[in-house]
Amino acid sequence: FIDGTFGYPLIVKPSRQGSSVGITIFHTRPEDPYTRLKREVAAGPGRTESELVRLLGPKEDPVWDAIKKAVECNEDKNENNAAIVERYIPGKEITVSILGDKALPVIEIRPHSNVYDYKSKYTAGETDYVCPAQLDESLSKEIQNTALKVHKLLGCEVYSRVDFRLDNESQFSNNNFYFLEINTLPGM
Repeated sequence: FIDGTFGYPLIVKPSRQGSSVGITIFHTRPEDPYTRLKREVAAGPGRTESELVRLLGPKEDPVWDAIKKAVECNEDKNENNAAIVERYIPGKEITVSILGDKALPVIEIRPHSNVYDYKSKYTAGETDYVCPAQLDESLSKEIQNTALKVHKLLGCEVYSRVDFRLDNESQFSNNNFYFLEINTLPGM
């Protein structure tokens, strides 16, 4: 189901949690132990497939495990907890703060670990923030205008922070940016 619907890369995250707690990113389809097992059995003499299955235990699915982890990480523990599975957008993490009717400069977020996770957000020295982001002037203006439109569209009035991904790493990208979320009580 996951392979046919989303493809890779993909990200799994809790539906009711913040600060990137409980996220898992799959850049490629993970190889489960049974695929490895079949290859090892087919490769030559040694243990039979049934012996190796007995040693490995129940079949594992790394994506399903990530979904279960995401559900368990949800802040609000109720029967409506879910995980979000969506296409992961490689590229840059960027954000725009809005004050009143003004979009502030675009900030590029550069986590040293390549993933802007909880540790990167809240541990000093784990992330570099480049302000203004090193982007073409017209692209910066377009991102700022979009952030301000999202802010107004969602009824925000005083301030917010609008987060995006900028897909400029693939050979097919033309600096496409994607709205991720808006934070109405952000750390700016």
